[in-house]
Amino acid sequence: MDSTNNIMMYYLKLDPVACPRPRVTSNGFVYYPAKYTQFKNRLKEELIKLDIEPMPEGKPLSLMVRFSMPKPKRGNYIGYHYKKPDLDNLIKSLCDGLESAGIVKNDSQIAHIEAYKSYSEAPNIIFQISTKSPCPE
Repeated sequence: MDSTNNIMMYYLKLDPVACPRPRVTSNGFVYYPAKYTQFKNRLKEELIKLDIEPMPEGKPLSLMVRFSMPKPKRGNYIGYHYKKPDLDNLIKSLCDGLESAGIVKNDSQIAHIEAYKSYSEAPNIIFQISTKSPCPE
């Protein structure tokens, strides 16, 4: 924790899963695939366990995040992860989780994002969310 700004990094030991497009049945029922729904529920549980104080409403928020993606079994993958899933869809899944866990009232408050994805032996999500934004006010 940075005592001057009260900014903290949070660690989630989860394999990152990107937010997919919703599916629609022939009856018009909208749903997400089971893999994403399971991830979303687990993400919410893990975020609640972190006991993050809710962010204030009506202020721009800054989100910095690193998605550590699983390394494929074959090949020599190091550094940035440059394949699917798309980074924007990974960010969307985290933002939805922050909202469902009650950490942010609405993810539209997030005005600044710094994000990247890399390969890792131990997949995880590390993030920081704060009202300290490099954006001009």
